[in-house]
Amino acid sequence: MPSLATPFQMGGALPVVGVLLALLLAAIVVYALRNTGEYHDPGAGDAVVCPRCHHSTAASDSVCPECGKDL
Repeated sequence: MPSLATPFQMGGALPVVGVLLALLLAAIVVYALRNTGEYHDPGAGDAVVCPRCHHSTAASDSVCPECGKDL
């Protein structure tokens, strides 16, 4: 009966490392895209959510009242 092949027996660690690097890169891209720009909270009407502290404020405000970041 043949033994079960492990990822290291099927071609070394390169496929395993490649998959891990791809997952890490995907996580970095998702995190970077999530923290850019102005977010609009769908449940808050025209409220704007601060990209730095995620505080919800009125759309007419130009500065976040919590952290002072320009909206």
